[in-house]
Formats: sequence, C-alpha cells, structure tokens
Amino acid sequence: MKNNIEIKKFFGEEVRIVNFEGEDYAVCLDIFKALGRMEDGNWKHEKKKMTQLLEDLDRIEDWQKMPLLSNKKNRKEVQMTEVVKVEFLPILVTQFEPPKTQIEKHKTWCEFMKLVDQLLREAHMHKYLLGDYVDEYTQAVDFLKEVNFPYFIANKFANKIVTYCLTGEIITSEIEQIKAGDITGEHKAFDSEEVIDVGKFRNFILNQLAITYSITESKKLAKQKVLKVACIKYHIPLPNDKELNNF
Repeated sequence: MKNNIEIKKFFGEEVRIVNFEGEDYAVCLDIFKALGRMEDGNWKHEKKKMTQLLEDLDRIEDWQKMPLLSNKKNRKEVQMTEVVKVEFLPILVTQFEPPKTQIEKHKTWCEFMKLVDQLLREAHMHKYLLGDYVDEYTQAVDFLKEVNFPYFIANKFANKIVTYCLTGEIITSEIEQIKAGDITGEHKAFDSEEVIDVGKFRNFILNQLAITYSITESKKLAKQKVLKVACIKYHIPLPNDKELNNF
C-alpha cells in the first residue's frame, strides 16, 4: 500500500510524517523514540498517558491507526501503525520530558518550554488559573472567535491601547509589547484623574475590538475607534490625526 511519507527531524531524530486526506500525522513510535521514552523497544507504557491527554482535550480523533509499509525481517509488509496529528505534538512535548541523561534532547526540550512559557505569558493565560476576571475575559475571547478576529492580533492591539491610555505613548517594538502585556493592577490614566484597573480594562478593550470589527470588518479601523472610545471613557486626551493614523 502506497503512503505519502516524508521524513523530518524531531529532537534530532528522524520521524515519519504521513499525509492522509490532506492532514499530516506523525508516527507515534518515532516520536516517543525521539523523546527518549522507550522501554524494551516500545512506547506502550506511555500510550495510556497520551490517549488520556487526548481525551481530556477532546482531541481523541487526532490519534489514528493507519496501514503503513514497513521493513520486517528483510521484507516489506503492511502494518497497522499508530499515528497522531502533528498539531498535537507541541502539547504532547510539554507532557513528556526527555531524560536528563540525554543531554542534547533535554536541552532542546528546555528551549521549547521557554518558548511555551513566553507565549503563555504574552497571552495572559495566568488569568485562567487565578480566576482574575475569568468570565469577562473568556467572554471577550469567545466573542473574538465568533467574529473571526485572531486573538494574538487583538492582544497586541490591547497592549498598545493600554500603554497609550497609561502613558500617552505609542509602542512600536516587540519588547515594548511584551512589557505592556505584563502590566497589571490599578494605574492612573494619562493626563487624567481617572484610575484604570488594567485587568478589567483589557477585557473591555477586547470586547470592544470584537464589536467594532464585526461592524467595520477592518482591524485597523477597529483598533483606532476602540482607542478613541477608551480615551473618552477615561477622560484621556485623544491622539492627533497623525498619531491616530499611525496607531
């Protein structure tokens, strides 16, 4: 049986990527071998943990069995092989740390986890764990999804609006974006007597971005209009036309 198989590197090891009906799947045996999680030549001791994770995430359909050609005793034969969608690999990797004795693989895992940590920080995922404004935040994120406004773009817009309303400055760099994402608590608004609760303010901005985008169908226009609304709400001086156009 012919399969569309591509070989890729994963933690320094070759893994088979199978394309089936337009979807890419990684061979589980190869993945767990690359992660150094094999025992007696197989990964079955990890299978229950992986499938339980898939069930918990409502992603069990990402795990499949499909017929693949394999070499066995110097002859080729078709075997039913367990595979998992490549989109599941990032979350899977967070759950299966390579042994520290495999230095290079463990170093790669640590670098990946640092990236995951950065992305979670930028997305303010701690709010889900701590319960800070969770309902309002969840509703705003769901609303963004409903109107097809990518969250990571809305989050960047929110960071810019928060920064302007607190400092009167327009941020332009990624470093400033990250710093803006770390702002919490209550702060005095720029050139105003108003005090802004940043957590609630972010939720307000995200919700307003979703509403405005659903009407204008323009991300840039939505961002500019929500900035105006925020300035009016907290009695902050509006940016001039040039600043607004560059916002």
